[in-house]
Amino acid sequence: MTHGALLSKGLENIGVAGRCIGGDHECLASYRIIADCFAMGEALAIARRLAEERRCSLRQVPAAGVAGEMRSREYQA
Repeated sequence: MTHGALLSKGLENIGVAGRCIGGDHECLASYRIIADCFAMGEALAIARRLAEERRCSLRQVPAAGVAGEMRSREYQA
């Protein structure tokens, strides 16, 4: 996860997911798909929970911790 893409500029502890995520024109085309939006929302929810558990801001939550949690939740088809 690109850490800064889900965090709003100039505001603390405000995250954005889905089509309001930050990025340039070329990147926006690749992650406007609904499944990607769902994954961004899940990542943001996990980051928020980790921030509350650690009593820190969203910016201080390690992206690797969020990614590891998401990998552990992957569904086996």
